[in-house]
Amino acid sequence: MQENEKSSDEVLEYRINVEGMTCAACQASIEKSLKRKKYVKDAEVFLLTNSAALKLDVTENANALEDTLKTIEKLGYKASLKEDKKEEVSKTQALKTDSKTKSQALDASNYENLPFWFKFNNLFNTKQKLILSVILTIVIVYISMLHEMFNFYIPHFLEQYTVNVVTQLIIVLIVMHLGRNFFIRGIQALIRLAPNMDSLVAIGALASFFYSIYLGFFTDGSHGLYFESVCVILTFVMFGKYIETNIKNSAMSGTDALLSNMSTTAIKLEGFSGIGSHYTEREIPSEEVHIGDYIKVMPFGYVPVDGDLISENASIDESMLSGESMPVVKEKNDLLYSGTLNLESAIILKATQEAKDSTLNKIKELVEKARESKAQIARIADRVSLYFVPAVMLIALIGGIAWWIADMSFAKGLDVFTTTLLISCPCALGLATPMALLFANFKSSANGIFFTKASVIETLSRVDTAVFDKTGTLSTGNILVKKVNILDTKLSEFDIMQIIASIEAESSHIIAKALVKHAKESNIPLLKVASSKSVLGKGMEAVIDGVDYKLGNAGMFKHIPEELTSEASMMVFLSRVENPGLPDSKEELLGAVILEDELKATSKDAIARLKKMKVSVHMLSGDNIKNVAISAENLGITEYKGDCTPETKIENIEELKKQNHIVMMVGDGMNDAAALARSDVSMVMAEGSEVSLKQADVIVFNNEPKAVASAIALSRATLRNIKQNLGFAFVYNIICIPISLGALAALGIWLNPMIASIAMSLSSVSVVLSSSRLYYFKG
Repeated sequence: MQENEKSSDEVLEYRINVEGMTCAACQASIEKSLKRKKYVKDAEVFLLTNSAALKLDVTENANALEDTLKTIEKLGYKASLKEDKKEEVSKTQALKTDSKTKSQALDASNYENLPFWFKFNNLFNTKQKLILSVILTIVIVYISMLHEMFNFYIPHFLEQYTVNVVTQLIIVLIVMHLGRNFFIRGIQALIRLAPNMDSLVAIGALASFFYSIYLGFFTDGSHGLYFESVCVILTFVMFGKYIETNIKNSAMSGTDALLSNMSTTAIKLEGFSGIGSHYTEREIPSEEVHIGDYIKVMPFGYVPVDGDLISENASIDESMLSGESMPVVKEKNDLLYSGTLNLESAIILKATQEAKDSTLNKIKELVEKARESKAQIARIADRVSLYFVPAVMLIALIGGIAWWIADMSFAKGLDVFTTTLLISCPCALGLATPMALLFANFKSSANGIFFTKASVIETLSRVDTAVFDKTGTLSTGNILVKKVNILDTKLSEFDIMQIIASIEAESSHIIAKALVKHAKESNIPLLKVASSKSVLGKGMEAVIDGVDYKLGNAGMFKHIPEELTSEASMMVFLSRVENPGLPDSKEELLGAVILEDELKATSKDAIARLKKMKVSVHMLSGDNIKNVAISAENLGITEYKGDCTPETKIENIEELKKQNHIVMMVGDGMNDAAALARSDVSMVMAEGSEVSLKQADVIVFNNEPKAVASAIALSRATLRNIKQNLGFAFVYNIICIPISLGALAALGIWLNPMIASIAMSLSSVSVVLSSSRLYYFKG
């Protein structure tokens, strides 16, 4: 495990592995035990990923992490550090993971000395154990019941009562050994007074087993045995768990497969100074690539790190990011993302990020973060699960005793007791939410949409208002310099663009990038900027060679002649300032750059779909009102505002929230960061600034406006699925538990332990299969 984040000098955040959990009751009991510790500021345990997220106060306890791991292990689970495969684990961490290593590894030199029963159980994997259990269960059901019911053939020696009973005993002991984890975990949980699903299975199976021992060896043999019930119970529970685990792993591995394009090595070009220059190639680990290194990517090779394309062009498969299968043609200086596939000839790129900070690694972190977070609705199920198992055990005990007394039959009381234990299912409750979220995350990531935490899906499903920025969100963001107007005859177009590009060189704003790109393509060298300052929503102030400049939109300046602003809707102005900051300061306009930006082809359809979904659409843009109005009209947006500063965007977001709207802000620029933070849900296109990305609840890598409607539709389908799953789990228990207690006895309807175990397994599998419907969701 590693320290993931330090939120203050005292509270540290960790992620750990927790092995051995089988149901929501396990998860809830671990959380409850940890939260009792004074030094544990927060603890969230995740059943599906067998992990936990911790916030520990090391001032309260210097050994907080070690003590936390010990606490979990005392509860009967294996706790260990989550190790970063790219970094060495510290000696302290290694010591803490040592117990896990010892428990999992079988030393070859000692293997021969291990007991037979241990070696026997480890000969088989889960699937083989299940198959063997099924075969043995069929055999025991045949020799105990079927041959008498249907007069089937049975070997002569098995017709002898004692031989038959001993044979059944041998078979049931083998099956119990194959499923021994249910007994080990269940009894341990019971001893700790934190019973779980395994406890219900263990008590039910053991009750039937010991009663059968009594009937088979200490009575006259006139009573039927329950050995076959024990086998059927364990086999069906094992089968249910096998199906459940396989479906869960398929969903998780499906997401992992999307992100498996990490190239472990890179070809570094040493001495490279340009196309045609002499250089040597050296293969290095991807982790050793540094910003500024030149890297060669072979045909059908994965891009190892983010970088700018040095070659003239390239055909790239970005399906891992966008979900779109069509290749993307990249031109010189375009950004290539790590994990994307080079489809044609060898290309050269210049690294702009190291491997740990590249796109693919960030996506992996997003996926893990989303998996290891909880929706609010899941916490309700967790609280119910915590008390569900003890309540069921008490009800089963009372019901069993009541029928024993009423019917004067211990066998009837045992049947009721065992059936009630086995038919109740905390797993269905615990799986209802996380399985739906797992499939939702798989589906969204396959389409280039990534949720940063589970709770986002819940909020997103209730969104009724979508607020868009324009540039780079509804428009292509591929801004081009159309014309440069020279307003000072002493300067040339070259001079104007040189000053502008120098001022904008360090900015991440989409317009700034377009201006710098134009200068580079025109081979205009940059000047040294002595100082610069960003004016949010307006532009930049800078000093070059002792001269003060202003660069920005019309709102940046005291007066812009109307004949200039009427020429185009998107313009950037440059002025020289005398006596800046003083009352007598003067501005002299030097030039005006006319820009153009087209709307994305899918924007109009995306807006129309949102309206059909009853989502109100607004547009808030920093562009001038004339340009915003034209775009709004083309898109069918009636609510729009132009010349917006970050402050006015915030004001509009807050006003909508005051009107009880659930607001989603969609943007990608530096000026969106504050508005994104104030909205209920924030969605950012992946090419947005680092500031905006940090504010994002949803990150979209396909840069398509249609992703907004898709994300909302998927979230609504997911929440609907969760409610259906929880409804089924509650209704199943509400109906089945009373029936198991004999509620329909007057009608001659009884359940037995075998049917109960089948019902319990199928209830969990049903929830998993219900969740898997999201795999086929088309949004």
